[in-house]
Amino acid sequence: MRTIVVNDEGDLADLRARVLRAGITPVARANVEDQIRAANPHLDFNRLSRGQVVALPDLPEILDELRDHGGATYAAVLDQLDGALGRPARPGRPVLRRPGLRDALGSAELRAVADLDEVLAREVTRLGDVLTGDERREAELKTASEAAIARWREGIAALRDVLR
Repeated sequence: MRTIVVNDEGDLADLRARVLRAGITPVARANVEDQIRAANPHLDFNRLSRGQVVALPDLPEILDELRDHGGATYAAVLDQLDGALGRPARPGRPVLRRPGLRDALGSAELRAVADLDEVLAREVTRLGDVLTGDERREAELKTASEAAIARWREGIAALRDVLR
């Protein structure tokens, strides 16, 4: 079962226009609506709100590739973000692939989805700032480590000269 996030759809009729294939019969449409309602008993389909998550049953009448109003698929965004995370080193602890995450954060798909959701947009910005800070600290650590190793080599060379 897939999910979508409500954008500007105010009711089931608006949502139906976004998710159903063209040209289905009224009987098939009613069946799909009944199954969507059954899969989402917590939702009032007469008054949908932006950001609500709707479960969609796996039915042939529902489009294979659901698009948000910006033209990007939520699945593509999730695939990009999943690609930025490697296999967990420990259970529940994914390994971060920074270049993949940087690419995902800069992708047109994520920007299009974030443009539709203020909370997501703030989180994307925050994560980008954290990633930039991590990259800066990593570069500083590398520079400090290289300088320390150079000093150790000089010290070892000087000790070697003394011991000769």
